Amino acid sequence: MVPCGALGGAVQEATNSQFTGENPVLATSRGVVLGYLFDSLLSAVPAIKSLFIPNKGMGKLIPVKAKDPDADALAQRIGGEPSMKFQYDRDGREFDAVSS
Repeated sequence: MVPCGALGGAVQEATNSQFTGENPVLATSRGVVLGYLFDSLLSAVPAIKSLFIPNKGMGKLIPVKAKDPDADALAQRIGGEPSMKFQYDRDGREFDAVSS
């Protein structure tokens, strides 16, 4: 199966060759190569982003200043940390206990 970018690149370059007078076979081949490179880059973007923005940019887990004995008991039972939230969570959601 040919990736969309390769097919689109081939069609675009072949169409452009009509106006530039370039050999359409060479233009189409270049379009396929460029399309494959473009598809490869697009498929790599999420992996690259995840290297720099772990957990979708929500930041580190930080403790919340809450007095919740049930959260403390749960955290102790599972061996985790009580009353935590993500640093940059826009909704400010809090978790009773988080284990690693």
